[in-house]
Parts: sequence; C-alpha cells; structure tokens
Amino acid sequence: MSVQKKKRKIVVVADEECISGLVAEALRGRGYDVETTRGDFVLLGYLCFHGIDVLISDLNIKQSLNIKPLNGIKLLELFKRYSPDNPFILFAGDSDTKAAAEAMEKGAFTFLENDETMIENILAAVEKGRERFAVIEEERRLAIEEADRIILERAKAEMAKKTSHY
Repeated sequence: MSVQKKKRKIVVVADEECISGLVAEALRGRGYDVETTRGDFVLLGYLCFHGIDVLISDLNIKQSLNIKPLNGIKLLELFKRYSPDNPFILFAGDSDTKAAAEAMEKGAFTFLENDETMIENILAAVEKGRERFAVIEEERRLAIEEADRIILERAKAEMAKKTSHY
C-alpha cells in the first residue's frame, strides 16, 4: 500500500534547544511541519487544541514552569489519552532500560538513545510511524464505510417493508 505523503504536525520536546533544533531541522528538511517546545504549558495547549500527528520527546524534561513535574513518560500518558494511535517517540541521553520498558508498555512507538545515530533513527521512526498511522486511518475509514453501507441497506430494507404494506 502506498502512503500518500501529507504534511504532518510534529512536536519535538526537549529542554536543550540544540537537540530540538537539530531534530526539527532534519524533519523540516523532509517536508514536515515541526514545532519545538521545552515541555511547558504551551505543549499542553497543543495537545488539547491542535492536532499533533507525531510527538518526539526527551525522557528528562526540565519544565520552564515549576508547577508540576512533567517527564517524557507522563507526557506519553497524556498524549495517548488524546491521540491513542499516533506515534510517540521517546529518547534519552543514556540507555535507561527500565524507562524504555515502561515507555513501550504505555504505548510509545519507540525509545531511542541520544547518540550519534539518534537523528537518523528519529527520521526512520517518524516515517515508519507515519506509515503505520496511515494504515490505521485507512482501516478506520474502511470500517466506517462498511458500517455506513450496512446502515443504508437496513434502512432501504425497512423502507421497502413499510411501502409493501400499502
């Protein structure tokens, strides 16, 4: 199945602007619409009021507003509440196997180590995640079409029954 390339909104969350900037630049180079944030309430507004197709986050986020700690795992849980099928890519500066296992259990698409291959790995994960999401969207569209067809057939049968009594 060929996936039609459509501009996707991607948000990159990292407290280090050099990391989010590099990731965003690489993604924009591939034609994606990318926003970056440090993980404050601006991001929460995006989650609630704008569609995010892919969320890429650092595991350890130092919030710019010190109200409630927000880390990559908590962000994953929040994102999955609003967008259960959309890819969430989590990365960390070290290989934290416990966090990786927890992230995968809670629905992360992948967990990457922040090393010299991270940008390439993120680009590959975004593409794979986008393809998987397109398949899910297509399956959902086909299921809705099938449900609509069944409802229409039942309505026609019901109308035929009613008009045959006259």
